[in-house]
Parts: sequence; structure tokens; C-alpha cells
Amino acid sequence: MAYYHEKKPVFVFLFSLFLSIMDVTNAFSSCNTREIGAVVPTTPLLKFLVRDQETALNTFGGKNFDPKLYVDFSLKLNLSKTESAFDELPRSAGGVLASGEEPDSEVMGVGGSLSLEEFEQESPWFREVYYWDSYWVIRGLLASKIYDTAKAIVNNLILLIDKYGYVLNGARAYYINRRCFIFIACWSFFCIEPPLLSAMVSEVYKRTLDMEFAKSSLPALLKEYQFWNSDIHKVIVHDVQASCDHTLNRYYAMWNKPRPESSTLDKHSASNISNDLERQKFFREIASTAESGWDFSTRWMRNHSDFTDNFYYVNFTSGLKCVHTQVEVSKQNQNVCASNFAPLWIESFYSDASLVEKVMRSLGSSGLVCHAGIATSLTRSGEQWDFPNGWAPLQHMIVEGLAKSGLKEARSMAQEIAISWIRTNYGAYKKKGVMHEKYDVKKCGEYGGGGGGGEYTPQTGFGWSNGAILAFLEEFGWSRDLPVDCQ
Repeated sequence: MAYYHEKKPVFVFLFSLFLSIMDVTNAFSSCNTREIGAVVPTTPLLKFLVRDQETALNTFGGKNFDPKLYVDFSLKLNLSKTESAFDELPRSAGGVLASGEEPDSEVMGVGGSLSLEEFEQESPWFREVYYWDSYWVIRGLLASKIYDTAKAIVNNLILLIDKYGYVLNGARAYYINRRCFIFIACWSFFCIEPPLLSAMVSEVYKRTLDMEFAKSSLPALLKEYQFWNSDIHKVIVHDVQASCDHTLNRYYAMWNKPRPESSTLDKHSASNISNDLERQKFFREIASTAESGWDFSTRWMRNHSDFTDNFYYVNFTSGLKCVHTQVEVSKQNQNVCASNFAPLWIESFYSDASLVEKVMRSLGSSGLVCHAGIATSLTRSGEQWDFPNGWAPLQHMIVEGLAKSGLKEARSMAQEIAISWIRTNYGAYKKKGVMHEKYDVKKCGEYGGGGGGGEYTPQTGFGWSNGAILAFLEEFGWSRDLPVDCQ
């Protein structure tokens, strides 16, 4: 054991990454948008699975309860027979299953993913492919020269576009009311998820020079682009200061009910909202927030002590109204988040030297750059996309943007952040032998008390953590005389 810790951890750490990957300040005077209350209709199957989820919670209690598990079941019999068998299970008063046992395994089995080609399983909890996670999985695969699997992931996402017209938040049928993309036009306070499918295609092409792959992907990319520039997702705002219009795209979940994967949690959160319309509005807001990938964060909240207090998100994405006066400063979230700096990842920003210098000064004085990486926000709310948690995608987007700028000072700052992030991943790996989905940036190698929050137990695996580390090592290398242990 001593030999392992002293001689082999770096090798095992890197080898495990390989195996894990495999296994605005501007004000606007007017806008055009349409508020559409349409929702994707639920299905009898989904209604039944949500009912199963609620029964399980009543039977087993809330401790360590994972609501998503119960809507990820696939049926071994048809729905009618399954419902009949479920209804015949013995129950005590209140609908609690008398035996306290799981539903009959002959009736239901875990599964239920959409039928796709081939994709990487990121962790035990994430049993389906997720959109923006896939970009960093692909970066890791490309760094490992596993090109065919990287292409297969892209093809999986294209299959979703072919079937649904857009890439779903995740590859489950109940995610068809949610997408996972936003184009950055005004980067100060709009969402930060760029069109990552096109970025995935670009990265694969740069490594493989496979022109046929790129050409075959183009129709799907155009179809997704058209989707996000139509109907409720397109918003045009007029910039008073620049005297021009900007086209923005927004998250807007076609859903006004509890999210199926978290139905019991959403119903509990909304239990004090008596007005039906307000409750539906709340359900749409939290589904739209989940669509952003930041579920949840004080970035979206006016009052983080009251989860049902309306989201800032409504003002600027899922509920942007047509106004004829300047947006009030009081309606903007004034708190700093790592998302403020993520647009630097885009060439139109990192190619502007004067802008990069301003961003460097702002990032350096923001308080977000901590001993073990960049904090997601400065607010300690208990939500997973807040302080003290750091996430691989945000580290990578900011670091890569700085490094690509061509400025010596920016590259130096990027390398310092990357070194800190590699060390904290490695330090945590030495403790448990696994990679984690997020880390506590206050202290190197920590992932527990700080790297928590969220609606599920913090996950290990983990696709985007592995991919970001490998991308950093590709970009900066690691000097033999540079200590890899936490300093």
C-alpha cells in the first residue's frame, strides 16, 4: 500500500481518467417576444411512473430517496397489465405499500433510456447521455485518441435532432419538454451554454480531418439553429447605447407541472403556493432553470432563502417581457458568478486583447478565484451551483478562453488556475480512487461537505471532470519538477 501511494498514484490517476471516459450591463428599450403557455402533454406511462414515485416516497420515506429512479423504470409488461399489478399490491391506510417492498421485479425493471446508438455512461446516477456534459466527455476521448467513440456520441445527439428537432437536456423521453442550449449575445447576464453540438463537431474534425463526418453533421446543426431561432425561443432586444438590435435565444421549458424526475420534490417546494396559475408558473421556471444545466443556483433567485420566490431567470430568459423603458437595475442579479466570465471561451471575445485584459482584472478582483479553482458564485446557499463548489465546465471554458487569447499574462493566469484544478482533482482521487462531478474550491482535494448540494447524492465518475483534466494536461503539460500533491 505504501508503494502504491508513493510510486504509482499519478499513473493510476491518469489511467483511471482513460477508463472512466470509456466505461450586461447594457439597458434595452424594447423587445419582441411571445409568451406562449403551451406545454408538451404528459403521457399515461409518465403519469403512472410519477404515481409509482409518490408511492415509493410514502412507503420508504425521504431519507436517501432518489425520485429519479422511479421514473427511469422500464416496463416488462404492457402499461395496462403493469397498472393492474401495481394496484393489486397490498397497501395500508394512506396508500403505503404494506410490505414495504419495491414493486415486483417481474413487472418493472430499471432502464427506460431512449433507444440510441452507443454512448458513454458517466456515473451510476447519470444513466443517460446529457447534452452539455458530452462536450467534455468528447474532449477527453479525443485527448485519448478514441476517435470513433467521440464520433458516436455526436451521432447520438444528431439522432435526437432528427427525431425531436433539437437536442434534449438528457436522453429520456420525459426531457422532451426541455432543451439545453443558449446562444450568447449579451454576455453580462444571459445564459452561458453555447451551441455545444457544433463545438463537438468542430473538435472531432480538427483531430480527425474527417470531412465526410463534418458534412454529414451540417444538416442537423442547421436544424437545431433554426429551432432556436423560432417561436418562443427567439427574443429581439434593442440596445439603446449601441443603437442596434440583438437576437437572443432563451430557455423556456414547455412544461407547467412538476418535473417527472423530481416530481415529489417539486410538489413539496410548491406546497405553499395556493394559486394554480402561480404554481404552474413556478413549475415552468424550475424546469427552465434545470434546462440551463444550473439546477440550482442563486444566479437565478431573487431570494435564496425562499425557493419559491420568483427567479431572476424569468426576467431575462424564460419570461422576458416586451417593455418600452430601460430594464431596471433592481431587476438584474448584481451578484458575481463564474458565468460572467465563461463567454471568454468564444473567439469573438478572446480575440479582443483589450477585452481580455479587462476580463482578467475583473476575474482577479472578483473573489471567485480560490485556492483550488474558480468558485461558481460567492453565495453560500446550499445549492450545488453556488459557493464553495467548482465545476469542470466553468474552469475549462474560462481557462481555455484565457489561454487562446495569445496574451502572455492571460496564459499565465490560465495555467495557474489549471494547475490548482488538476491538484484538487488529484488530491480527491488519492483519497477515494474516483473522480467527482464537482469540488470544494476552498481547500485542495476536498469534495465532500463543500462539493455537495443538489437534488441527488454527489456523483463520481465523472465525464466532464475527466475530460477537462485531460484537456488541461494536453494544453499545459506537467513539468517533472512541479509537485502534483496539494500545496
